[in-house]
Amino acid sequence: MNNRKQATLLYEATRKSFEAERDEALAAMSVFLELPSGVAEHTNFVEEIKNQAKKVAEAEECLGVLEDHFGYITE
Repeated sequence: MNNRKQATLLYEATRKSFEAERDEALAAMSVFLELPSGVAEHTNFVEEIKNQAKKVAEAEECLGVLEDHFGYITE
């Protein structure tokens, strides 16, 4: 495998990992906000939503850093 292909695979795997983290947190927020009766034994909805929002923000920030500094790899 050449270096360019390896770099592309690593970049894409990292990007997909951050996207999955973001999507998982968004899905959890959706459950809390749209179907709170489906959440068992959670008494602090606000804290859990805040935690998930922080995960979304962190993943999106990381995606931006990856794109800003290494987006050229997929071009």
